[in-house]
Amino acid sequence: MMMMVSQRGGMVGRNYRAGLIRRHSSNNGTNNGTNNKVKESTYETHLSYIRKAEHQVKTGITSDTPVEFWGTASALVGWSLTGASFYDWSQMQSSQISGTSSLVLVVYSSLMARWAYVIAPIPNLILSACHMTNAGLQMVQLVRVIQYKIKHRLSRKLAILERNIASTIAIVAASLALGPGLRTRWMNSSIQKLKQVATAEGGLFTIHFWAPISQCVMFLGSVLQVEQQRTRTNTTSHHQFGDPSDDINLFQSTTLLLSGICMARYSLLVKPVNKLLCAVNVGVICQSSLQLARKFHADYLS
Repeated sequence: MMMMVSQRGGMVGRNYRAGLIRRHSSNNGTNNGTNNKVKESTYETHLSYIRKAEHQVKTGITSDTPVEFWGTASALVGWSLTGASFYDWSQMQSSQISGTSSLVLVVYSSLMARWAYVIAPIPNLILSACHMTNAGLQMVQLVRVIQYKIKHRLSRKLAILERNIASTIAIVAASLALGPGLRTRWMNSSIQKLKQVATAEGGLFTIHFWAPISQCVMFLGSVLQVEQQRTRTNTTSHHQFGDPSDDINLFQSTTLLLSGICMARYSLLVKPVNKLLCAVNVGVICQSSLQLARKFHADYLS
């Protein structure tokens, strides 16, 4: 059905363009000056409409499709998170910065920036720039941590951080070097399952798989951190429903909730559809909602 519509749309566009060209050519002999300029402007306008219509028929994306809306919303929420995080980082002492968390965020933001750049039908350059900025900020944080550990001669912690950085670089380099060759072997394999994995649009060898995996690691790490914080709080205070309100950032939790909603919807509209990214963001929605509920309970019900 889509092929029939595409062929029909292309045929209509070509016939209409040919008619405009013939009409424009026949009128050139009888009209001149201002009339010709008006007709040329009308002709170019018609052609721009035809090109746009043909593109919409080929891609299946019309002006009513909410891809641009949800993509822009995701990018704006992402920028608000980046801005808030930058403010928090500027207020933090070097001793308070976690080198491991900054390293994980560098990898996550780099993968998400690449994902936002290659998705179809429209690359999300605003979201990509947001994640690139976040990756740059996290690199600055890493440098601060390393300088602090060198200055205070924390050789053991510095060695652990350096080992983590070296391992991350080695894994990324090996993936980039060996991935294409391994994918080619799987594509030429006689095993059908390997062929399907190698040729899948959002498969193991694409950024559409590894970007949500990195967010999943971030999400699980944040859940573990929150639960550890709750355990410590419950052993030292009388709060029975979780964290006290001072331990929950209302702006951050609200923004994460909005980000989860936008990204969960956006991941189902882009091509290829990324159900894994949607599932991770549903988890983000649940966690953020729970944090807001704890905040409300601690401030108004306890």
